[in-house]
Amino acid sequence: MAQDFLGNATRITFIADESNVKNTTLVSYGGIDGTIKIVDISSLPIGLSQKDMEKTLNNMGDKMPVIGTARFQCESREMGDMKLDILSLAGEVVLRIERKKRFGILWLADGDKEIPARFSDGTTAAVVRVSKTAGSVEIDVAGEQGLYFRRWIPAWQARTKWILCAFLCFFPTFAVGSCFGFYKASTSDVIHKMTKHSLGAVIDLGDSLQHVMTFEGASTWKEKLTLLTLGAYMITDELTDKPVSHHTESSGF
Repeated sequence: MAQDFLGNATRITFIADESNVKNTTLVSYGGIDGTIKIVDISSLPIGLSQKDMEKTLNNMGDKMPVIGTARFQCESREMGDMKLDILSLAGEVVLRIERKKRFGILWLADGDKEIPARFSDGTTAAVVRVSKTAGSVEIDVAGEQGLYFRRWIPAWQARTKWILCAFLCFFPTFAVGSCFGFYKASTSDVIHKMTKHSLGAVIDLGDSLQHVMTFEGASTWKEKLTLLTLGAYMITDELTDKPVSHHTESSGF
């Protein structure tokens, strides 16, 4: 079942809409759970913005190519515990991830730094490794020595350029240019970078949207499932993080 889960998909996205992601306690930093759609976007044009991609998928309605779901639970966003099941359309568990505590600074310094992803029979499919480096996550392919993928958020983004532009334009344009710059920054896509590491060799897998996972660097079904695990972990980590804003708005990975 695990071997066939992704089929011929070359790109997927994760869609978490407000109706399927809910706080389970009165305080926003308490519990949260939800269901995320895993959607095959192989047929969509490359280069679409996040907004255009979501619009295209929503217009498909019931014909949206959903291949599975990711169901997660978190009892305390303050501590960052996580239970995540990746399910087939038939409801069978393909992969399971469980984290007792988020790794971070201060009271989170003893959090989980290595989180295994297991098949339904309990065997390990991959191991997620996290560090204090903001936005950086690595994942080892179980049973493949020296083979892992790394995905991170570069500091220089399109929104960085627009924020800088907003400050520079404040006085020359009497703040009009600043308003435009901040608007563009707020609507700019977040870009992630990914590399494949194999016995010391590093392969650049290019850029992708924040909520899109590509399988161009995967040569086996197990590597594709490892990348699926990486994408599912990162969006669930985002949703279960202690909120600084409302996280339950519509988003895809």
